[in-house]
Amino acid sequence: MSPRTRHVVSPLSVEIARLIDAARVDRRPRMSIAELARQAGIEPSQLSRMLKPEKPMLVQELDALCRALGLRLGDVLEEATRRVEASDDYMLAAMDRDDDAEVEAQQTEP
Repeated sequence: MSPRTRHVVSPLSVEIARLIDAARVDRRPRMSIAELARQAGIEPSQLSRMLKPEKPMLVQELDALCRALGLRLGDVLEEATRRVEASDDYMLAAMDRDDDAEVEAQQTEP
């Protein structure tokens, strides 16, 4: 993948990044990105891109980050999902998909 390639980061990935970064910042003492990256075995520049979020996290990376922060992976995924489903953008996108499916079904009817 070229350095100019832009990743499409889903709303779920955005919420996961927010939760991970908030947990990092809320720790006492605050954990730096460099320290979290070291503990999770991730390059600091990559972690920084994940937390912006410019780059989606792999499940293994998310698991390592959760372990370093003392979080349960399932709890992070559950909370991120809850936030996405509660957002207006998610609801509007779901309605658009339903409308598109209905139009497509009507077009394929004999």
